Amino acid sequence: MSGSAPAYALAPIDPSRVRRLILPRVGAEAAAVSRRLARPRRPLPLPGNESFHLVPIERFEPQPGETRLSVVLTCGGRAFAATLPDGLLLGPIRALDPQLRLDPLPPPDLLALLAEAALLPLLDALERGTGVAVCVEAVTGAPSGDDGVDPAPGRHVLPIGLRGPRLDRVLTLHGEQDALEALLGRWQAAWRPMSGLVIEAALWAGTTELPAGVVRSLRPGDGILIQSLETGVPAQQRQEAATSVRHLVVADTLGAPAMTASVDGTVTATLLGTLRPLAATSFAHPAGRQVNHEPAPDTDMAALDDIPVRLVFEAGRLELSLGELRQLGAGSVLPFSAAASGHVPGTVQILAGRQRIGLGELVEIDGHPGVRIIAFSAAVDDGPPAAAQEPGATGATA
Repeated sequence: MSGSAPAYALAPIDPSRVRRLILPRVGAEAAAVSRRLARPRRPLPLPGNESFHLVPIERFEPQPGETRLSVVLTCGGRAFAATLPDGLLLGPIRALDPQLRLDPLPPPDLLALLAEAALLPLLDALERGTGVAVCVEAVTGAPSGDDGVDPAPGRHVLPIGLRGPRLDRVLTLHGEQDALEALLGRWQAAWRPMSGLVIEAALWAGTTELPAGVVRSLRPGDGILIQSLETGVPAQQRQEAATSVRHLVVADTLGAPAMTASVDGTVTATLLGTLRPLAATSFAHPAGRQVNHEPAPDTDMAALDDIPVRLVFEAGRLELSLGELRQLGAGSVLPFSAAASGHVPGTVQILAGRQRIGLGELVEIDGHPGVRIIAFSAAVDDGPPAAAQEPGATGATA
């Protein structure tokens, strides 16, 4: 054993640089409203312009140097404000009369009249799509960086993408939360696919990891590779479990009969029936555990959405040597690495099991800690290919 002093990873921290993190404060009702407004929604076709549709955007950051306009409008008598790229509005206005001088911009009320004339087909489609009257009241240049991402209390921002042939632009609509909620009530909500979220399945013989999209698509006759065999079971019982008819149990919620087979140490399970919600019937596990479930008849895979998913919000990670850890006491301040903390104080990684599914921000809700979702991982919604099973995601037991 070397007598040299260990090289500790923790550098001294100046106490004057340590500050208590001030969390954004959100009321319980505002938090509930934010969840309703932030729900995923189906693309909204514009009647009469079926090649164009509106899509809700989860995160929006204006392009550097992009010039945007600020538009004041009313929808169903309620006032809203929006920012959008200047070309999205000035281009159609110039098409009305190429001789129009738009630099500098005309007065706000005159520019609003020109905007309504240039966008008449679009506004008409919006009115028929939402069922409310839409009027442009004023148009001005938006201050640099004013995209409405930091609204005043009681207001909310909704980034919306306008998609169509050779068109992919974003506008931000912001207004009173109750007004936005009433407007969005006419926009059909959707469910996130979450096909890549990996959930646990149990078969007695071992464990495996299955993306939610794979579980949803399982049909009788499909085969499942058991990634790791059950331990703590006598060899004879383990062999019997690996070559017999058993039940596949998914997250203690869904179940189906399955035939397991072992070839050269590789165990596979073939489904003999359809996954269905589990009823409260007990059957014995070969290792001595009791599994209090049997599949219930006459159900469909909508029950997959009832599977419990435990979320963990990770502020950061830090690896220390045992010697370093033994020298820490109450009051010690430990810095996260920039990579672990996402470079932004107060942000957290959102994990489902061992799978990172998104990014969040710590907030305070009526005196209690909470998390505002910043973004979900695209890989979780898209999911891995059906044949692929990512290691390190939530486990499945067989």
